[in-house]
Amino acid sequence: MPAPDWHEVEESLFLEGKSALLQFAEEHPDETCSFFAYGWIPTDGDFSLFLDTPHNALRMAQDDQQSIFKQREEMLQSANSWQYARYYLSQDIVEYTANVDLFAYAPYREVYFEGWQEFVSSDAYPEGRERADDYMEGNIRIVIWHVFERLIESGIFSQMHLSSPFRLGYQFHDDALTVLYILNWPTTSAPEDKK
Repeated sequence: MPAPDWHEVEESLFLEGKSALLQFAEEHPDETCSFFAYGWIPTDGDFSLFLDTPHNALRMAQDDQQSIFKQREEMLQSANSWQYARYYLSQDIVEYTANVDLFAYAPYREVYFEGWQEFVSSDAYPEGRERADDYMEGNIRIVIWHVFERLIESGIFSQMHLSSPFRLGYQFHDDALTVLYILNWPTTSAPEDKK
């Protein structure tokens, strides 16, 4: 089984991403979009495209905070709560959901590449050095980076109603959601000095 052609993978993900964003803008012209992400199941050829809204992100973050608070309260009921304090009291409260499956449009579109599982299981699969990235995961990260650069350069985001800020990222199954780009930053100018 041959290795994936990474240029073809990039082109497919770029074209599908651009098409999905145009479709979203047409179907939801009044919807503000706050996040666009690619999701991937490692070693598999399944990709999903996810879109989120500020309202949904805030609601999911609030739900997550309530869940963390509940876990902390249960931990404090334990006679030996001090033994678990680091774990339970080191969980960050974040203003954005940490999982693409909780996005408002999850998944919005899917893309599949044939033969990846067979390649990963074959003797031809490249082995990396110790502590190096896995071959598939490292290449997918690079591909997604290039896809985002191309999407930004294409001007597609100017055709959408974006939140401020607007995020671009990816998530591999069971890994943390990674933000690669933030666009449409809010104004950062400081108020004029009072005299």
